[in-house]
Amino acid sequence: MIQSSNMANSGIVAAMACVLLLMCCKPKTEDSKEASQTESTKQAATEEESVPVGTSEPASEQEQLHDGDVVVAPKEQHSSLPDGGKILGVAKWDDKPYTQKPIPGVEGADPHCTKMHKKNPILSEKLIINPNNTVKDVFVYVKSGLPAGRTWPVPSEPVVLDQKGCRYVPHVFGIMVDQELLILNSDDTAHNVHALPKLNAEFNKSQSQKGMKLSRTFDTVEMMFKFKCDVHSWMNAYCAVMEHPFYTTTDGKGSFEITGLPDGEYIIAAWHERFKKGQEMPVTIIGGETKVVEFVFKRPKKKED
Repeated sequence: MIQSSNMANSGIVAAMACVLLLMCCKPKTEDSKEASQTESTKQAATEEESVPVGTSEPASEQEQLHDGDVVVAPKEQHSSLPDGGKILGVAKWDDKPYTQKPIPGVEGADPHCTKMHKKNPILSEKLIINPNNTVKDVFVYVKSGLPAGRTWPVPSEPVVLDQKGCRYVPHVFGIMVDQELLILNSDDTAHNVHALPKLNAEFNKSQSQKGMKLSRTFDTVEMMFKFKCDVHSWMNAYCAVMEHPFYTTTDGKGSFEITGLPDGEYIIAAWHERFKKGQEMPVTIIGGETKVVEFVFKRPKKKED
C-alpha cells in the first residue's frame, strides 16, 4: 500500500511538472513572435521613409528637370513672359534746364492758326524737356540682333498722322513696311502733306478741307525722313519705316517700352531730332526677361537753328 501510494504520488508530481513546463514555455513563444513582428514593422517603416516612391513632397530649392530616369538640376533658370522679352527705359536730360521757345511767324500766317494760338503760342518741338527732366520724342528701336530671315506680320491698324492745331501729331513716329499711314486734316484750314524720303517715293498732296483723309504705304526700310507742310513752314514731323515691330517713341515722361523680343543679343539705338548721331547700347535678352536701360542726353553743342 505504501509502495502504490508512492507510485501514485510520483505520477502526480510528474504530471504537474509537465503542466508547469508547458505553461512556462508557451508565453515565451508568443512573446518571441510578437517581438519579431514588431521589429519587422519598424524595419519596413524605416525602408519606406528612406525610399519615397511617387512622393508628393515639394521640390528642392532648385526645381528638378527629368530626363528619362535621370534627374538633372539646372544651373540657372530665367522667368519667361508670354509675349517674349521686354526692354523698359527712359531718356534722361542731364544738363541745365531747357525751355521751349515760341515759333516765330505763326501770327498772321493763317487766320485759323493765329486765332487758335493767340493765347497759347505754338512752341518749337525740336527739343522737349519734360517736367521730370526727361526727353520727349526720342525714337528708340532695335538696330541689330534679330534672328536672320525672320519676318513679322504687318499690323492691320494704320498709323495715324494728324494735322491738328496747325501741327503734325505725332511729331516723331515709326511705321512698318506696307503698313497703312492714314493722314488726317482735323483743322478748319488748308494743309498739304509733303513727305521727303530718300529711299521711298516722295509725295506732296493737298488737304484743303477739314475732315479730308489720305492713305499711303512705304515699301522700303528707311530711317528718319521728314514730313513738312508747304503752307505752314513750322509744321514738320519725322518718320522711320521699319521691317520689324520693335520700336517706340518716348512719351511725356521720357519713358519707353519694347515688348515681345525673342532671346538674343541686341543693339538698341536712340534717335532724336537734335542729336542726329544718336546713341546705342547692347542689351541681352534671355528667357523672356525684362531689362531696364537708360539713355542720357545733354544740350547740343551747336546752336538751335
